[in-house]
Amino acid sequence: MNTGFEEFLQTLQIVQIFTMFASGFFENLKILRTVRDHINNRIIYKDAVLDNNDRKSYGLLLGRIRQLGATEGDESETSDVQRGAGERSDTVNGDHKYFNEKGECEAFIRKFGLTARRMEFSFKDVNDDEIPQNWLKNAFQELLDYITRGFQPTSMIGVVIENEEFPDKPAGISFRRLAAERRRSDGHY
Repeated sequence: MNTGFEEFLQTLQIVQIFTMFASGFFENLKILRTVRDHINNRIIYKDAVLDNNDRKSYGLLLGRIRQLGATEGDESETSDVQRGAGERSDTVNGDHKYFNEKGECEAFIRKFGLTARRMEFSFKDVNDDEIPQNWLKNAFQELLDYITRGFQPTSMIGVVIENEEFPDKPAGISFRRLAAERRRSDGHY
């Protein structure tokens, strides 16, 4: 649809996009939604983090989308749109046996009705008194349990693990029900 416009957005920094929004460059509802989706994609897939000023601008952007959506009879934009987008929690929970958490961010992608949670972490060293295969299975179980906290057993989840040393080789678990994934990791099929 707006491939030229989306390519243009790619050339800008997020602060430049918000400056253009504040100046009234983006007033069409479709364009505003494209801008919102572009910012969300940067947050989720490119580790963009919004500072306090950017979050205020993002809130104004969402408010404008809700306002225009209401005047055009579009009720798909509700007050809980994009809750938590771009918010990064650097307060890490250090109570993990198998991995070190370095921070995470979460965004609700209304277009797809999903919550995207990104977390940066590193695995701890294998304990000498533990069989490496068991350690790895336990490490992934602890990681999966932590990442999926707060989700219902009927929630559909997918996990992608990226290694900065091999950026073109992500590993993952395809979308499936959380309850099914937990049974699978316990050895039940």
